Amino acid sequence: MMETDLWVVLQAAALVTAGFGVWILTRACWDYAGVPAVRDAYLELVDARMQELGWGAAPAGGGFSRAARAVRSARSERSGPTVRSGLAVRSAAPLRRSDAEFLRRTRRALLSRPLDSERAASQKALLQLISRPALSPAQRIPAADLLPELAETVAAATTLQELARTERLYRAAVRRMLRREVPGRFRAVFLPGMARYLDFVGRGSSLGLALGVLLGGGLTGNADLVGALTAGCGVAGAVFFTLTVIRCESRSWPAGESGVWLHLARRFPQAYFLLRLVLATVVVLFALHLVQG
Repeated sequence: MMETDLWVVLQAAALVTAGFGVWILTRACWDYAGVPAVRDAYLELVDARMQELGWGAAPAGGGFSRAARAVRSARSERSGPTVRSGLAVRSAAPLRRSDAEFLRRTRRALLSRPLDSERAASQKALLQLISRPALSPAQRIPAADLLPELAETVAAATTLQELARTERLYRAAVRRMLRREVPGRFRAVFLPGMARYLDFVGRGSSLGLALGVLLGGGLTGNADLVGALTAGCGVAGAVFFTLTVIRCESRSWPAGESGVWLHLARRFPQAYFLLRLVLATVVVLFALHLVQG
């Protein structure tokens, strides 16, 4: 019974660990592909325009990118005192529910994005992990290539409803990226990352096999011990890989408003991952118990 329970635990841990590792690697490669950076630039443009229209203050700790500040400065030069005064009066009117929802959604997205320094550090760590010196974060798709049309439309918006309509242009730009640039950039880092994942798991399994043969009395020794050590060390290799790849992913910890739990999770992402791993394994084991029962 103990042997069966041990195998179930090892299999559940292997499944959960594999899921965490591949998911975190996928998001790190997605960040490198450039779409999140373009989304951040679009949000900054929208936020800059909302500031000009008088709807709320920028999120604490936030800031505009150089591209967003340049566009905002150009718009400010084109708009005279009369226009700004009219916009201020218009922004004092009550907001419709759809407009208020767009405003809240934009603020939430701005608060949840990683800092530029976090994103740069994560991409540097990703390229170090996959050992691809030919690649560089500077080779990402520049957001400015997709922003001119959006910037002009955002600059012409005078209401939240008009700003909300620019989301369609943003989604169209992202679709163009997905067809043209992103797949190749994503594969360039994801496939080597998966090779590293399999390397970690393979080395752990090989170590477990060697220990099992050594401790079990040779190839004809305790097969259960050999199998358990092989599987256990394989899971340990996957855990070690995920602990390593966490620093490659700028969204691997909760972001948003301050709080004790969120502060600890952001400060100690590896410990936060281990806690999630244990809880997820317990949930999987409990689900298996219910299914088998």
